[in-house]
Amino acid sequence: MLIRYLITLLVMSLITLLLYVSDCSTAKNKKGRARIPEYVLLILTALGGAIGAVIATLITRHKTKKLSFKIVIFCSLIIEVATAILLFI
Repeated sequence: MLIRYLITLLVMSLITLLLYVSDCSTAKNKKGRARIPEYVLLILTALGGAIGAVIATLITRHKTKKLSFKIVIFCSLIIEVATAILLFI
């Protein structure tokens, strides 16, 4: 069960990372493309993409000033790590 959980976290983190980077690129280039709504990024972060969100914010410096993102990323990361530890035991 732990392996399945870790694979799920990996997939969700990759998707979240790609969407954060894509949104950052769109925000910087302003080519008229539609941006990814904030609630989509927050939901993906909460559903297992916290590690990807952390990596994306470190790489792109995107969404680092928004308190809602800081709270969701931090809480989700704590939950993901705690769940992995409980599944390991």
